[in-house]
Formats: sequence, C-alpha cells, structure tokens
Amino acid sequence: MRPPGRNFWWSFWFVSLAVVIAVGLIESSLTQIVFARVTSSQPGDWDRIRGILKSIDGQPALTISAYKVEQLVESDPRVAKSEFSANLFGRARLSVAYRVPVALLATDPRFGIDETGFVFRLSEAESAKVAVAVNLQDYSPNLTLADPNEVYEALILAQNFQVEGKKLGGIVAFDAGGRLCFNVRNGAVVVFGSVDRLEEKLRVLESAIRAEPGVLSTQSTLNLIEPDAPKIQRFIE
Repeated sequence: MRPPGRNFWWSFWFVSLAVVIAVGLIESSLTQIVFARVTSSQPGDWDRIRGILKSIDGQPALTISAYKVEQLVESDPRVAKSEFSANLFGRARLSVAYRVPVALLATDPRFGIDETGFVFRLSEAESAKVAVAVNLQDYSPNLTLADPNEVYEALILAQNFQVEGKKLGGIVAFDAGGRLCFNVRNGAVVVFGSVDRLEEKLRVLESAIRAEPGVLSTQSTLNLIEPDAPKIQRFIE
C-alpha cells in the first residue's frame, strides 16, 4: 500500500487551516457586533427596536440569524417588512418598512387599514385618514378583515378621497344594496356605486361642490354611479 503522497498532506493542512480560520472568525471578538445602523424606524417604536438589537450586541456576526432578527422586528403588526444584515467588521444594518394606513377603522379609529386590507393599531404620530366601515373578525391579538376582497373598493376610494373626505367628514361604507358610498357626517350621502371611472366621479363631485357649496346639505343624496349624468336628490325633513 502506497503511503499518503504530498498532495494528501497539502489537502489535509489546507482543510485544517480553513477550519481553524472559520472557528476563529466565529469565536473572535473582532467580528462581534459593536454598531448597528437602523433606517426608517418610527420614533414610537425605537425602544422596542433597540431592545432587539441589544440582544445581539457583542455576538459574533456569523452566529446571528438574520431571519430570527427580522422575525422579532416584524412581530409588531405595524411593520410590513424588515431586512437585517451584518458583516465581519462588527457592523450591522437594519431596515424597517412600516405599514401605511389608507383608511381608519370606523368602529375604532385607533386602528388603520393598509392597502392590502391588513388592520393594525396606529401609532400616535400617524395622521388621521378617512374612515371605512368594514366587517372584522377578531384573531387576538391582531384584528384582520373578515373578507379583504369585499372592502378592496372601499380602500381604493378612501385612498383617493383623503383630502375632500376629511373636509366633508364621514365614512366610506356600503349601503343596503351593496353600493359603495361616502356617508357625510351631516347625513348626506355620495353614491359612487363602485370605483369604476373613479377619477371622473371625483372630478364631478368636486365641480358640484364648487358650483354649489351646499349641494351636500342634510338629508341629500348625490348619485355619481353615472358620472356623465349625476343625480341629486333632496329629502324634506
């Protein structure tokens, strides 16, 4: 039997050296996380984020699971997505993307709804939005829409009707016939029907209010289902 040749020993020492270097990198204090940069963190969420980063402070970079860090960050329903990375020089970076509310929950304005239909508790710093009346199921601790598809059009209207909707005051809802409406706080109703030709309908509404500021008086209905032929109906109190 031939003794191990030179190539064998070279391979052996090379693999051994690689193992020693790898173990050294994992255990070395030179790769421990000493600085983490956070982008897009909301002021009201900073203490929670800082607590998560503190839990990995001093750990060698190669022993940290980016997935687990991201899971911890995304455990807050306000967070839509996060990305964590660390290098061998002790530097880490965490990027946090928060959900953007397009509407408020009419039954509890402390909660917002994003464009995907996800319901989450708002931070105090977030500005008010148009409210949407939707059906919910309570899966504690988070609220979710019972059927996001049913309110998809309501969210589109709320998203495109923020300025004028806040001026009028009221909520986006569906009437008994399933038509998409904006119920003005004073009792008037704007019937959109659906979001088809929504830009035209919003232009017609804006023109109607500009031409007659009191067009949406108490107990009146402005039907915009056919924007080419809007109909106003007033009820005698």
